[in-house]
Amino acid sequence: MAEDDNASRMVEALQDAPSMQLYQMRALIDVLLDDPKRQMAARMKLHLGQAVQFIDHRTGQIRHGKLIARHDKQATVLEEDVRRTWKIPYVAIDTLATEPGVQAYEPPPEPAAQTANAALRLATRSPSTTPKGRRWSASSPESTVAPRRCKPWTVATGALTSNCSATSSTFKG
Repeated sequence: MAEDDNASRMVEALQDAPSMQLYQMRALIDVLLDDPKRQMAARMKLHLGQAVQFIDHRTGQIRHGKLIARHDKQATVLEEDVRRTWKIPYVAIDTLATEPGVQAYEPPPEPAAQTANAALRLATRSPSTTPKGRRWSASSPESTVAPRRCKPWTVATGALTSNCSATSSTFKG
């Protein structure tokens, strides 16, 4: 395996390096991996259902799986051999060529969003009755408010009155 040989040669080369230099290299690598352009480029080459390979951060071993979800800065990969899911940064994922005859997963299309008028038409009833048995229609946006059940307030000499429901309200000011 060329990848294991390559990794072992890197470890041998860095084994005798001073700790300060190793830390400096780590800081430089972190800056390069956190570059938004690099992250966007890594994300753009991935799609759902795609066969990928990634590094197990605990062991350094290369694993294979299938991309099953995409998030802001990381993806969820299903390692099919052991049926385990991993959340991995996009920059730690590399694509694999799909096997012949294997179709990539295509998610179902998103449902179309309802327009405000379509939602209004679904919510209105035409014709309908009020709780007191009066008929009203809400077929147009202008008539979506139920009719008033009271007569408007009237001002009599020294008193403000309303004829709502069965009782009459009076406010003396």
